[in-house]
Amino acid sequence: RTSNSTCRAATDARPRPRPRLTPPRLAAFRPSVCLRDDDDFFLLGCDGIWDCFSNEGAVAYVRERIATTPPAEIGAAMVRGIVSVDPRATQGIGGDNMTVLIVDLQPQTRAYNQQEE
Repeated sequence: RTSNSTCRAATDARPRPRPRLTPPRLAAFRPSVCLRDDDDFFLLGCDGIWDCFSNEGAVAYVRERIATTPPAEIGAAMVRGIVSVDPRATQGIGGDNMTVLIVDLQPQTRAYNQQEE
């Protein structure tokens, strides 16, 4: 038994043109923010995060925890606190992409990173 597309291809009088493949496009950007030596962390979040937090609110959330809690745990708690149980009830807020990345730029100064001797 053969599929219809196999039969069709075998009976075509002329070969079908092959689609032209184009090389993938690369996106490049110039960041509008530059890190300084005294910056504590940076925070990247998808639109779902910013639907639930203001810039200031997200920074305050991380700043309150960064001295004692690893960034991955802060991010996980941040997402758990805003993800919606029922996105229909919240009109989609808390149901969009909730990806967050927190990078600690001063890990050597943090209590969570101190080894006990």
